[in-house]
Amino acid sequence: MPEATASTPPAPAFTREGTRHVFRIRAAEVTAVREVGPQIRRVTLGGPDLHDFSSLGPTDHVKLFLPDPETGELVAPTVVDGRVVRPAGSAPIARDFTPLPRPAASDDAALDLDFVLHEHTGPARVFAERVAVGDVVAMGGPRGSRGLPHDIDGLVLVGDATALPALSRWVAGAPEGAEVRVVVAADRAGVGEYADLLGAASVTWVDRPDDLIDAVRALGEIGPRTFVFAAGEAGAMADVRRCLRRELALPTEQIAVTGYWKHGERAFDHHSPLGDD
Repeated sequence: MPEATASTPPAPAFTREGTRHVFRIRAAEVTAVREVGPQIRRVTLGGPDLHDFSSLGPTDHVKLFLPDPETGELVAPTVVDGRVVRPAGSAPIARDFTPLPRPAASDDAALDLDFVLHEHTGPARVFAERVAVGDVVAMGGPRGSRGLPHDIDGLVLVGDATALPALSRWVAGAPEGAEVRVVVAADRAGVGEYADLLGAASVTWVDRPDDLIDAVRALGEIGPRTFVFAAGEAGAMADVRRCLRRELALPTEQIAVTGYWKHGERAFDHHSPLGDD
């Protein structure tokens, strides 16, 4: 009889439980504004429409409808019988944001959104620079939530400053004992409190999104029970995804890579494909 040999356990399926939410367009009022760091401004939204707001996963996003930077007009769709109805006339101005969970002792009918004050001037930056307590916005989503994968013993998290809310949620939700490695393209001094929020992980800071791919290569082995999440500038994310799939040969179910924004393109759709692996 041949000698028995130890078999390698199969890689996990990286199942992420999903929860669907009833989609609504909610009115919200700015209840607080504060600086998280020199480059990040936090806007707290509240109001009765948020009483049943729920965000359960680190990749959740809401669509924030913003006033026109020139006229101040706020245009938002409505939901009729489960269908989103866009208003006639002016098109809504909307941007996607990762909502941040509120502390347990705080008002449940509130949420925080962080705005990165980067060099590109657009409706979101103009809003963040002018925002004041009492301003009114509209918000839709999240349509659904996906939790962290099951049966993992490690996380690799990659992103630029726009991904910090999501990265911090991944770090906070990591299983006890999991090895968490983070690569961030941002000025550590500029992101203020986020440097501490990521403190539970091993963090590598790089200067530019284009530097992320070399930092990912420098991480070394990514084991079969480690899940990889990456988000940020779409061109840099395409390079990161290509590296993960081609160079490191990770299966598609082991990674989630998203482009949040793209150089030279306004209102980039984060659902857009990043190109071939």
